[in-house]
Amino acid sequence: MREKEGGSKPVSESNQDYKAAHKIAPPQTELGPTTTSSTFSSQKTVMDYVTLEGIENRTGIEKNDMCGFVLKELLDNALDFVETQYMGQKNHNAIPAAEIEVTIKKEPNYLRIIVRNSNYYGNVIFTKDQLHAIFDFDTFYSSKRNQYKISRGALGDAFKAILCMPYALAKEEQNIEWNEPLIIRSHQTSFLVRLIVDRFNQTIQAKIKEEPQRRLATKFAEIEVRLPIPRDNLDFTRLRYFLTDYTTFNPHIGFTFRIKDTSNYTLDFPQVLPIIKWTNQTSIYYYTLSEFENLIFGLEDNDASSYDVIKKIFREGSNIKKEKVAQMTVGQLKQSPLHIKKLYNDLRNTMKPLATPSL
Repeated sequence: MREKEGGSKPVSESNQDYKAAHKIAPPQTELGPTTTSSTFSSQKTVMDYVTLEGIENRTGIEKNDMCGFVLKELLDNALDFVETQYMGQKNHNAIPAAEIEVTIKKEPNYLRIIVRNSNYYGNVIFTKDQLHAIFDFDTFYSSKRNQYKISRGALGDAFKAILCMPYALAKEEQNIEWNEPLIIRSHQTSFLVRLIVDRFNQTIQAKIKEEPQRRLATKFAEIEVRLPIPRDNLDFTRLRYFLTDYTTFNPHIGFTFRIKDTSNYTLDFPQVLPIIKWTNQTSIYYYTLSEFENLIFGLEDNDASSYDVIKKIFREGSNIKKEKVAQMTVGQLKQSPLHIKKLYNDLRNTMKPLATPSL
């Protein structure tokens, strides 16, 4: 290395001494100092269930509409149950009117929403095992998923949203950990479902407690949800209009709405039309082969007969000859792509598609 005249230090060392003596900073790029690194953060996707932003991204439901969403989903589930109960009976005249009651009451610390529907035979609405499956945040669990037929409500995710929305609202509005349960009452059993959120480990789970039920008559089933009261108060007038509009599209059900705020009032909408019995089945013509495979792989009971399942789900299933369907379980069918494809084609060849009616 070349030496500086009159001295013994290399030029580079002399420059370093000069920079140190005059405190000259190292060069920087346009993006900042060369020695710094980016700061990363991460969030598990499951946490989208318990944040307002995550809920809005997943469902499209904004903060001001969450109370209405909870109410709608509870009503949809109640109507589905009542209609199924009626359509399974030969003599509708032997069954009292189909009824749904809604109570909205403002408590000191929360808003109580109770949706009660008729359950004349005291049927068990949910088992504890079913609730554990429904509130498994790693899985979609539904009797409607991948089945293209007329139905109401969010497919496979509504109960999770109903459980999580109060938590997200309480965290946003009051910065508190919400511990009020979702309560399901039917027959002689109550289930209290509480949300457990571990923000440090980014995990969420449902804690389900089963208790004997003595308060509710066996001819009803009900679900109770408790929501934090928003800072700007709840628009009860808007809720009343929503409930009234809802009855307009469901005149075959009798509704009673009890709203208890500063003033108490009741709205009665009697059942004015009978429930029409019809078969709500899907058709193989609604599916591509890929969608049909998704349906098969999503079936829960691997021990069930594939023929029995197909007959129950598809309108074409009632016409297909039993020998056309391989005598295998659903689990065995899942392991044979060739049999899945053959079953798909056989169903399509069994019946022609429904004619499209002119409007």
